[in-house]
Amino acid sequence: MKRLADAPSGDDIRRVVDEVMAGPEFAVPKESWFEEIRRTVFENVRDFLGDLFSGLFDLVPEEGLARTLVIGWMVLTLLAICAHFIWTIMKLRRPAVIDDGVIPATSSPHELVTWQSALARARASADAGHLDDAMAALYRGTVLWLDDAGDVVAEESKTGGDYARELRDAAQRTNFRALLRSYYPVAFGGRAAGAALWDAMRACAVEIGVPVT
Repeated sequence: MKRLADAPSGDDIRRVVDEVMAGPEFAVPKESWFEEIRRTVFENVRDFLGDLFSGLFDLVPEEGLARTLVIGWMVLTLLAICAHFIWTIMKLRRPAVIDDGVIPATSSPHELVTWQSALARARASADAGHLDDAMAALYRGTVLWLDDAGDVVAEESKTGGDYARELRDAAQRTNFRALLRSYYPVAFGGRAAGAALWDAMRACAVEIGVPVT
C-alpha cells in the first residue's frame, strides 16, 4: 500500500508530459510566409468551388444527355482551374530569370534553387560591383553544387559548419572552411565586402571544383 501511496498522481503525470512536450524538439515548425499564403489561397478556392459547383449541380437535370454534358463541363472546368492554380504556385516558387540567364537583383541569393542560377547571379553581381550580393550567391551556388555532386545534403536549417563536417574529402573540407572565413565576416560580422575577400572566396570555390567561371 505504501508503494501505491507514493505513486505519482494523474495530475503529476500530465504536468510532466506537458513539460516534456513543451520542449523545442517537439515544437511544430512555423509555416513560412509562402506556405501560409498557399494554404489560405487553397482553402478559399476550395470553399468557393465547392459552393459554386454545389449550386450548379442543383440545376442539373436528373437524367438525360443534358445532365451528362453539364457534369462533363463541370469536371473539365474544375480540372482546368486546378491545373492553372498549380501552375501559378510553381511559377511563384521559381526565381524570375531574364533573357541572359542572370537572376535580377530583386530576388534574394538565398532563394535561388539551382547552382547554375546562383553562380550566374554571383558573376553578374560581381561585374556590377555588388560584392556582398555576389558572395551570398557564390556561397549558395557552392552549397547547391556540392549537393548536386552528392558531397553534402543542402537544407535551409544547416550552417556552413554543418556542410564542412559533411564533406568527406579533406581538401574540399579545408577549402570550404577557408571559403567560410571570407564569407562569414561579411554575412554576419558587418564587414565590408571588399575585392580581397571576394577574390579569396572565389579562389576557394575554384579549389573545391565549383565552375565559377
